[in-house]
Amino acid sequence: MPGGNVITNGTFDSDTAWVKDIGGGTTTISGGVASVSGGIKFLTQTDCLEVGRAYRFSFLTSGASGNGLRIGNHPSLNQADVVFGPYAVFNGLNVGTFTAVNTAFSLEADNAPFNGTVDNVVVVPGKMTFVKVGGVWKPVITHIKQSGVWKAATPAVKVGGAWKV
Repeated sequence: MPGGNVITNGTFDSDTAWVKDIGGGTTTISGGVASVSGGIKFLTQTDCLEVGRAYRFSFLTSGASGNGLRIGNHPSLNQADVVFGPYAVFNGLNVGTFTAVNTAFSLEADNAPFNGTVDNVVVVPGKMTFVKVGGVWKPVITHIKQSGVWKAATPAVKVGGAWKV
């Protein structure tokens, strides 16, 4: 689907595609989740975003503790790249939007290390919303930017491996 998830292995099916533990902490990927202990900039994917483009993100957290979370766009410890947050740490679905200022996507702690698990990381270009399908929240793209203009998209959701309108 055009405008699909720019994140590789957002379901953590294997210990691949993610740079872990920039700035300290221990992050392991196993059993379909990323488990974070004392994480600062705990999960990063490089070269997945286009500078200046709007994105919507979602991910799940459980067993979470810490002062705050934020989304960064730089592959190193650079606070000037924070594009969303900080916001309070909680368990459940985390969602938001940002405009990329660099090409990396990072999950980061704010002021105190993060502890907990992360799963189902989705970062999709364009404006979108989420709907619950079979008890699971799914992203639905509502608008997409073409040649600098936001245009309505035909809302669709992935159900059982197929896109449904």
